[in-house]
Parts: sequence; structure tokens; C-alpha cells
Amino acid sequence: MNAHRRLFTAEVCRRPGRAIAILVTCLITAAATGAGALLIDVLIRGNPARASTLEGVDAVVVAASPTGGYLRAVPRGTLDAVRGADDRIRAAEYRDRWLSLLGENGTATPGSDGRPTRVWNWSAAQLLGHRITAGEPPTGTGLVIDERLARRAGLHVGDLVHTIGACGAVERRVTGLVRAPTSRTDVLLADDTEFTRLPGSPLAQAVLVKADPGGPKARSRAVTAVFDALKQRLPGTSYRVLDPADYHPGLPDPLAEEIDDALSLLTLLLFVLLTSAAVVLGTTVSLWVWQRLHDLTILRVLGNTPWRIRWLLVRELIMLAAPASAVGALLCGLPLADAARSTLVDSRVLPGNVPSAGLTGGTLAVCALTVLFTVLLTLLAATNAVVASGRVDPASVLRSQAPVARLGKRRGRLIAGLVLAVLGILPLAMNVTAGPMILGAASTGAALMLVPAAAILSPWLVPPLARCVGSFVAVVDRTVGPLAAANVRTASVRTAALAAPALLAMGLTTVMLGAPRTIDREITHQTGQRLLADYVVTASDGAALPVTGAFPARFPAGTGTAPTDGTTTGLVSLSVLPPAQTGTGPRRWLTAVSVDPASIERVLDLDAGKAGLAGLTQDTFAVGRSTADLYGWTVGDTMELTFPDGTRRSLRMVTIYARDLGFAEIVLDRSAVNHVPDPQANTLLLPGGPPQEPPPWTTVTTRAQYLADLRPRSAADTSAMMFLSFVLAGYALLSLANTAALSQTEHSSERRTLRFLGGTRSQVLRLVTWEICIAVTTGTAIGLTVAYLGLAPLGFITAGGPLPDLEPGWALGLPVMCLAAGVLPAVFSYNTQRKLTRQ
Repeated sequence: MNAHRRLFTAEVCRRPGRAIAILVTCLITAAATGAGALLIDVLIRGNPARASTLEGVDAVVVAASPTGGYLRAVPRGTLDAVRGADDRIRAAEYRDRWLSLLGENGTATPGSDGRPTRVWNWSAAQLLGHRITAGEPPTGTGLVIDERLARRAGLHVGDLVHTIGACGAVERRVTGLVRAPTSRTDVLLADDTEFTRLPGSPLAQAVLVKADPGGPKARSRAVTAVFDALKQRLPGTSYRVLDPADYHPGLPDPLAEEIDDALSLLTLLLFVLLTSAAVVLGTTVSLWVWQRLHDLTILRVLGNTPWRIRWLLVRELIMLAAPASAVGALLCGLPLADAARSTLVDSRVLPGNVPSAGLTGGTLAVCALTVLFTVLLTLLAATNAVVASGRVDPASVLRSQAPVARLGKRRGRLIAGLVLAVLGILPLAMNVTAGPMILGAASTGAALMLVPAAAILSPWLVPPLARCVGSFVAVVDRTVGPLAAANVRTASVRTAALAAPALLAMGLTTVMLGAPRTIDREITHQTGQRLLADYVVTASDGAALPVTGAFPARFPAGTGTAPTDGTTTGLVSLSVLPPAQTGTGPRRWLTAVSVDPASIERVLDLDAGKAGLAGLTQDTFAVGRSTADLYGWTVGDTMELTFPDGTRRSLRMVTIYARDLGFAEIVLDRSAVNHVPDPQANTLLLPGGPPQEPPPWTTVTTRAQYLADLRPRSAADTSAMMFLSFVLAGYALLSLANTAALSQTEHSSERRTLRFLGGTRSQVLRLVTWEICIAVTTGTAIGLTVAYLGLAPLGFITAGGPLPDLEPGWALGLPVMCLAAGVLPAVFSYNTQRKLTRQ
């Protein structure tokens, strides 16, 4: 064993608490980082939303969106152009709509994914390779069902089945059964002419291309021929040729959205976690170097150069961080990832068919990268303390402890904290005039950056406030309070190290839970103001509300009637794209709703001023105040809006409505549904009495009940925020306990001196408790203040004041947990040292 290993072994044996603090911090960091990385790896590589329903073709032709995506319809003539590209190319238009099968009791039978089943046109299914196994192709209102769905629903060829779709309730005959070649979802097939009679856009969503014979060369030839034909025969329209796996038909897939939301959540968790880990590791290593200062001084006296001492510390950190990271990533990361997956699935943040992270080669690679990254993060966080250790003057250290304070206040740390704070404030300053939703996102992002920045700057922020808290403690406890306040003042590095985890725990959880609750509170308030309808009708699981003609004036015949003293008003959701270079806002698809102007003001009060919404026509539109402010629109402006089917129409803005939070950004008249590939009424609003015999697939609630049950965010979103806050708070509390136990080593000689001078055990324990309480209280106060400052713009714009809404349980319980996490390990560490001193 060489001299360095003997020195390292002696240090660990003599002061095991120091090494254990580094080991525990690295192990927790590697376990949490590894679990998050494994979940992200599973979602990216094994994403069940990637399963395409259009397998069996070589390419999918879509119209390109002005934003770089693709539209939900292709112009007329696209199919003829593709067919004429090459004699060896077969092509068919693809159309799809939602359709729900009704059971014997009239309730909707959801598909295998719990949502309404998609119904395709027969010609596209033939090109995809679907073949009739019993019966014949669909004609008229006939329906062909795949064998798996038919077995589950108990249907056979010739049976009559009731369906609910865009045109209402329709009785259809099962004309045949089909076997899907590779599709993993339920399949319903209808006659092509049936789609032309449905409300909505008459254009096909895409054109399917298949080269005959197939193969890679044939596919490449087909793609080239299609591109050339489209450019020559249909100029002026942009097209994209997609791989079938990249095309998701119909409306945005909820499963894909869940996966994307989960990925965003995990990415945010990893970012905040790694930022917090860098702060905690930096303060822990600073304490470690601080407590070894006299040992390092002896090495300097013996002739070791500053760089040799720094290299000594780096090697020791690697020897501590590498095995702890390996244990955390391999033995703790994988079980933690599975536990997190189960928790997210149970809370509906993730779909149930997301696979577990098994022990595979990819999993081992992710764990290895996690170990490497944790070691590098430890060294990066320790840079300040390691560099400062080589600048210690032996004579100065032997005379006093003046250089110790400089270990925690280096210029590099100050610059890093200020840069992070500027990066956090920048997006908030750029979106200060935006709408509540955009400002809410910018405010939350700014606060999430400002809290870690405050933790990095803790050596400068904590001491002034700690002095104030220490003065209060000196008044409360005149026996040991002044000594506790003096210790906190002189040991600023230790105080900042204790305050940083409490700052992170309180600040981050306040931001993660406060921002959504603040927005939810205002959405609930505005919804109560704008909703005038006496009854609200929504669809049950596995179904959607029909759109008969443009809007259902009454419920479909035979399924109940609407009240006689009012007109049913349906709200159909869609998206529109504003023109480029409009105002300063980003060019994105805006949420819109299509309404009946004649009845909308009887069920909704959007605070649209004198103009109101009754004057809406097919050539006009209304816009929410937040959107108008974002883009700089004024009443009378004419905008060219792009609809989901690619149609562009010049519409004039006639009014601005104020109650837009939690509602669509744009309101259009009923003609807008003619430009939606698959229109669906999301909500029916009824003034007057309740409907007589409402359809079984609907849920009818009174206005009071609807508002009482209103949850602006889904249960999955709420659970996701709780899960994220729990992970961040748990990590910070564990780090606080670790640092509190480590910090007691520094004052062991002082505690013994106090006992020799007559101090009782109770007084020494009170001294330890007060010191921890001062540091933790200071960190909690700074974290809460920074979080409030970051969320203040959101509070002003949504609630009329600077105070955001907080989660009561977390706001009251977390400071208590921080105090317990700091005090209990410190007291336990003191008792352990006292027993060792006796021995």
C-alpha cells in the first residue's frame, strides 16, 4: 500500500463521519439520477405511443404545416398526382373519424386503449393489407370490425350495432370481419362514401403510398417519384413524405401526449436535481476540506506543493465517489426506477403499458454513464474547495483560522450564481406582457432557476440574515443563545452549508406546487364568472359528444330530448394558426372553439364588452385578452388564419373577451367545423331545465355541481407535481441531515471545553439545536422569499396580488421536517462523539 492510500485509510478510520458524508451524498445523487435516466431511457426506446396503425405502406403523403409539422388534410388532386407519378405505385386516400360502439344498456364500449375507437375508410384499409375473413366489404352505413374487437363485444356478421359518432347515434349492420396484418389497435372500417356525409372537412387526412413490388429500392423510387409529381402538378403547396411510424392519424394521440409530458417532467426533475446536487456536493466537500485544513497544513509544511495537495484531494474524492455512485446507480437506481414507474402509472402520469427497466445491456450502459456523470459532478462541485485548499498559507493557519472563510466564498461561485440568476430572470423579463399561461410558465421557470442560484450564493446571502435570527435566539435563550449566535457568525461556511439544503427544499417545492395552484385558482374563479348554463353535458369514458350538422340543436332522435325552454349549445374545439410576423408572440397553433353565435351568450358570459359574441359570422372572430395582448391585436384587424385542414381564411376581429383563462384563445362561429377533419363537441351547455332521458353515454351535471367538481388540472398533472416535489424535498432533507451530522465534527473540541467549564449536557444540546435552527430557519426563509419573488408576477396577473397560492400541508409541514432533519442527526452525532470521547 503506497503512502497516499495509507494516508487515505488513516483519515477514513480516524474520522469516518467525513467520508460517510461524501459517500451518502454521492450514493443518493447516483440513485436519483440513475432512476430518472432509466425512466427516460425506457420511455424513449420502448415508447408504446410509437406503434403505428398504418403499418403496411411505404410512405404517407401529408401537407406541410407552416410551423414545420403537418396538416390534417391534403388538398384535392393529391391522390391523382401521386397515382400518375409511376405505374408501379399504388395509392389511396386515408380518412378516419372516431366512432364508439354502444352496448345493450346504451353505454359506450371503449376501445382497448380506453378511448373512442377510430374508424377508417375501406379503400385505405385494403392498401394496408386488411383482408375480409368473413362477410363482405362495408356499403352504406355498414361496418366491418376486426376479429379481436368483435370477440370482445360479442358481435357477428349480420348483427345490428348502435354507434355514436360525429353525426349522432346511428344503427349499423356488421357486414364483415377483418384481420389486421400488423396493427396493434382496434380497427373499424366503413364505406368511403360514408365519410363524405359526415360533418367536418371533406378533405382526406393523408395519401398512402405503396410501391409494387416492394422493397427498399422500390420505396426509395416511390418517394422520389411522388415528390417530383407533387412539385410539378400541384405547385404552391408544401408536402412531406413520412415514414408510416412517424404519422399519427386523427387528433393528437393522448398516449403520445402522456409520454411527452412524462419526458418533460423527468427532464425537469433531472435538471433541478442535478443543480441541487451540485450545490449540496459543493457545500459538503467545502466542509470536508475545511475540517481537514490543519492536516493539509502539515502536508504543506512537509514540502508538498499546492498542486500535489489538490491532486491528493481529487484522488480521494474519486475513491469515495466512484464506489458510492456504483452502488447507488446499480443497486439502488434500478429498484428506484421501477418504484417510480409504478407510482407514476398508479397516479396516471404514465400509461400502464410502459415497460419496466429490466437488467439489459442498455440498462447497464445507462448505469455506467450515471456513475461516470456523478463522479464528474462531484469533482466539478468540489472545484472551488479543492482549488482553495492549495492556497492555504501554513503560517497563517497555524496562527488563526482566517483563511477558512475564504473556502466558501470564491469568485467563481459568485459568478456562477449571478449568471444562473440572470438566466432565470431573462425569460420572465421577455414574457412580462404575455398572457397568464405563458407568464405562468415563464414565472415558474424563472423561480426554478432563481432558487438554485440563491443556494449557490448562500455564502453571501445567509450570513446577514443568520445574524438577525441569531440575535433573536440570543434574546430568547440568554444562557446559550449568545454563544450559538456567535458560532453561527464566525462559521459562515458551515452555516451556509446547512442553510442550502433547506433553501432548496422550501424554494423548489413552493415553486412546483404554488404556480399550478395559483393558475388553478384563477381558472376556477373565471369559470364561475363566465358559466351561465344551468346544466352541463359531457361525454363519459370511451365516447364523445356528436356533432349533428353543424351543432346539435337537440339530442339525437331516440336518445332523449333537450329542454323546451332553451337551445342546446355545443362547443367544438379546434386549433388555428395565426399569420407569421404578427406582434411579438411566438407563431404557434392557438386553441379555438366553434360556437353558435345565436345562443352562446345565453350560456357563457365571456365579458366581451358591448359588441358581445352574437355578431360573429363566418368572416369574423373573437379573441381572448391575453392572446390579443401577446400578439398586439386590436379590434378591427384582419388576420389570415390557417385551419387544421390547411384552409386559409381572412377573418376580421370584432371583439376581445376578458374571461379567457381556462378557455379557448379564439372563438369562431359554427362554420369553422367545416375545416376540422374530425370535429367533436366536447361540451353541451343547456339553459333551463335538465334534458329528458339523456343518452347513457353522457353525464349531466348542474352548474353548481360542475363548478364544485371542476379540476383545472388533471389528476395526473397534480400527482406529477406532488411526485416531483416529494423527490426534490426528500433529496434536500437527506442532504441536510448528512450535512448536519458532518458539521458537528468541527466543534467537538469546543463541546468538550464547555463541559469542562461546567456546562451541563442539556445546555450543550440546546447549543447544538439552536445553531442548527438558526441555519435551517435562515435557509427556509430565503428559499420561501426567492420562490415568492419568482412567482410574484404570476400572482399579480392571475390573482390581483403578489402572493401565490400554496399547498397548505407542504407550506406548514416542510419547515418542521427541515428542522427535524437538521436537529436530530446533529444531536445524534454529538451523543456519538461524547461516548467516543469517554472511551
